[in-house]
Amino acid sequence: MHGNLKVDWSYSHYFREEGLYLISSTYIDYSGSYSDRRNSISSIFLDTNYQNINKSYSVSFKGILGFGYGRLRDGTIVFHALRIIERLCEDGLITKFINREQMLSLVNRIAHKREYLTNYERYEKYFVSDLVEELAREGLIPETAMNAFSSFRILETFKESIQPRFFGWKIYYTFGGHHRQYKYETPYGSGFENDWVDIHTIGGEYGYPLSLYTHASAKAKIELPNQDYHRKFDLEINVSVTHELAEKLEFIGSYSFQRQASNITRNGGDNYWWKDTDQSISGNFIYYLEDDVRFTTSLVYSKSSKTDYNDNSVIIPISTKYSSVSFSFGLNYNIF
Repeated sequence: MHGNLKVDWSYSHYFREEGLYLISSTYIDYSGSYSDRRNSISSIFLDTNYQNINKSYSVSFKGILGFGYGRLRDGTIVFHALRIIERLCEDGLITKFINREQMLSLVNRIAHKREYLTNYERYEKYFVSDLVEELAREGLIPETAMNAFSSFRILETFKESIQPRFFGWKIYYTFGGHHRQYKYETPYGSGFENDWVDIHTIGGEYGYPLSLYTHASAKAKIELPNQDYHRKFDLEINVSVTHELAEKLEFIGSYSFQRQASNITRNGGDNYWWKDTDQSISGNFIYYLEDDVRFTTSLVYSKSSKTDYNDNSVIIPISTKYSSVSFSFGLNYNIF
């Protein structure tokens, strides 16, 4: 028998539109297991019963509080608006230049999509109807020009997979405690661990449109324990570039680096500790056969190493290194 319970809560509040903001989050993960095995052995020489009971539980807690500056905005809805305009231009319904105010009015209407999902069981007809009404109100299309085919083309736009496009930048600092408690009992022995460590985290995120079809994003963070931080820090860096080669062909290139270093208590109390580093470079080509069907090809090069240290030993640290190249392809279909 095994059970698991997770609670993850986060909150952020901006004091100004683009400036200082507050960060707070809590994470709790509890898992427990229990097994009871009863066996019997019967023969002319031996007749015995024995019971094998194994039980354990693990509790992890993480609570942080901090502040940051800057803001990232999700520009995916802007690209949905551009897709709608492109399709209506192809249908000959929009034949004139669209100014900034008209585009923003359409984007604002699309931004309320979640309200339609909440208020209506079959939200599509209400959502598309209001989008058409917004386009007519702004004078982009004649009120009676929209036909069923073009309305369906608008709806298809939201089934198209568009990679997240984040614009802007932000930096942050948080301080929090990490707690882990683990206990187990078996017929052969038992054990108990109760660890606590304070962690300082500094990080940042950045997103920038290189062009209408190319977008770059990056994020990085470093976690520093209170003790022995110069050796036992964690570092994570991710960089990605998205480029639309054509209407139905997209390329996503990414690089990631991760360094993790830890011992049992994470606060330098033990002599044994380890360090892991992982790097990977990947390229993904996505070909959209239809709005709901896409063919994906991926090529990944990864390199990893792990080193075990013992501060009280004269033995040279044990290191393990390996690298790999993988290739995969697949066909994805969105049911909803």
